[in-house]
Amino acid sequence: MKEQKRNYYFTKILEFFLENEIVTTDDISKAVKISEKTTRTKIAEINNYLVDNQLGKICKKPRIGNWLDANEVQRTKIRQVIYNNEELLTIPNRDERMYEVLSYIFKNRKKEVITTTKLSNHLYLSVPTVLKVIQDCKLFFEHYNIELKNTRNDGLIIIFTESNYRNALRNVIVRNPQKIAIERNIMDILPGVRLEKVKRIMLDCESQWKIEFSDDSFYEILVYFCIAISRCNRGTFKMNKVNTKTLEKYHEYSFTKAIFEKIENDFQLSFKKEEIDFLVIQILCSRFVGDEVDLDDESVLNRFDERLVAFTDELLIMISTIIDLDLSDDLILRNGLLNHLRSTLFRMEYGKSSSNSMLYYIKSEYRDLFRQLWSTSVLFEKHFNFKMTEDELGFICLYIQAAIERKQLSARLLIVSNLPNSMLQLAMQKINRAFPEIIEIKVTGTHDFRVNRYEGFDIILTTSELDTTSNQVLFIPELLGDGWINEISNKVKEIKMNQSGKAHIFDSECHQLFSPELIFTRINVKDKKELLKLMCARLLQKGLVASGFENSVLEREQATTTEIGNGVALPHGNQRYVNEPKVVVAVLDKPILWDREEVEIVFLLAIRMGNDQEKNVAQLFYKQYVSLVDENKKIEKIKSMKSNVDLYKYLIS
Repeated sequence: MKEQKRNYYFTKILEFFLENEIVTTDDISKAVKISEKTTRTKIAEINNYLVDNQLGKICKKPRIGNWLDANEVQRTKIRQVIYNNEELLTIPNRDERMYEVLSYIFKNRKKEVITTTKLSNHLYLSVPTVLKVIQDCKLFFEHYNIELKNTRNDGLIIIFTESNYRNALRNVIVRNPQKIAIERNIMDILPGVRLEKVKRIMLDCESQWKIEFSDDSFYEILVYFCIAISRCNRGTFKMNKVNTKTLEKYHEYSFTKAIFEKIENDFQLSFKKEEIDFLVIQILCSRFVGDEVDLDDESVLNRFDERLVAFTDELLIMISTIIDLDLSDDLILRNGLLNHLRSTLFRMEYGKSSSNSMLYYIKSEYRDLFRQLWSTSVLFEKHFNFKMTEDELGFICLYIQAAIERKQLSARLLIVSNLPNSMLQLAMQKINRAFPEIIEIKVTGTHDFRVNRYEGFDIILTTSELDTTSNQVLFIPELLGDGWINEISNKVKEIKMNQSGKAHIFDSECHQLFSPELIFTRINVKDKKELLKLMCARLLQKGLVASGFENSVLEREQATTTEIGNGVALPHGNQRYVNEPKVVVAVLDKPILWDREEVEIVFLLAIRMGNDQEKNVAQLFYKQYVSLVDENKKIEKIKSMKSNVDLYKYLIS
């Protein structure tokens, strides 16, 4: 519509010049019904068109007016353009000319010399006009830290880093956001890329990962992959090690790598790791730190991750204020939430549905907390422009509830000392302020102390050696001295872990492996095959694994036993079928025969170790899993859980 309107004004103005010898700007303005300022702009554009197409020119003289300087042949051609209804849309504006030259430069894969004269002939523009366009191109490239030189012997050359080249090329391809125009530009500027094949690979991954791309997201990623294919191994990227380790924590990394692996297989290409890193950073960071990310700026990913950390801290402060309980110092909660939010952002950005089948239970069991947490949704809109769904909020609610329960664990403390009463009173006041979970403090002298008299106390703090080996005793020779509060703090943490039923918990890095929707409690099955099919089906339903995962689990079971003793089995599938690392947990109502032993608890591993981050998480899980299931007390604790939510809170506590 805008171009039709523009065409209309150009036609009317040209007709006015053909019908009149000399006209003023005011005459044209009144005839065409536009402002004098707009009239002057359009006369200048028409003049450029006439000069570039050798159809004459518009002359002007102060206090006299404007006139068309064209011979009869030229005037006849102008009339043909008007009366044949040829679109004067072919009068390109400066941006259109600039992008045409940029496309010409990017398409020059044979490194042919591009001179001003060659551009003039190719674009049907005068040399002076071409020089103006080249200046515009220089300004465009400067935005990407690329230098455009117009040399006498080599013509136009560009000096660039690979990351900046790709970002500039992306801008040229997507200058028109309509998908038809983007596809046309890909085929024009990147002719060797099989566009339909790349689209099919992306659609397959979209289906496999249960992602629903918006058109904008789909074409943004499509363009980058097409550029990667066209530029495969042509340039080098600057990536620092800290950046890549941070990068691997995000689900965008796993998703991008999965697409690259399919492209490598179908196109017979081999991409460097830096290719994956570059593309993930563009996808991950562009919506938060700019349209394109300069990879040469090594701090860009750290800035993004710092922003997420700052958001998590702000979220915890807001939650603490709402529920009137300080959770800001809970590192287990902070790190667990941080890892959870990395996957949440991926789901929210790319429309990956994450329906929470436990939502009804969470909203009824933790009704007040769930309602209070709704107010935090404004933070997500403020920082990331996402509307938080109640399904996602339900997961966060469980993290907060587990933290609240940790805070609510209590302890009783006995001080055994012959110090002056004033010092003991001061120590008690400091302990009360530092540890609200210590609900009772008593004092006794060393001569009156007998262990059997004080069995109800969790901590026995003494300033002198006692004749006992009880693990309740905490020996601090200098009460109120350096570090005495830290020693009490460590003892309190130990007590909390014991009260929660475990001497060791999963590291917060492992919390992302668990989900209440992947936990089955008190389930009835007839044999292990039925159980494994059920567990694999849940993973497949959530888009966490590909369709071959179930067969790989069953094949492994035929090859070797996965029972590990103590009524526990640890089956797992081939990591090539894993989209997102997860662990499915099943606690059976009645034990079943696995191979040679009966099993009541099953941990099905959908683990992947494709990068350092995934290896680290897997190693932490295996190490802490052994501790979790090694003792009968812990096994009984797991079996006593009444619901999948209770077991989930236990695993992430």
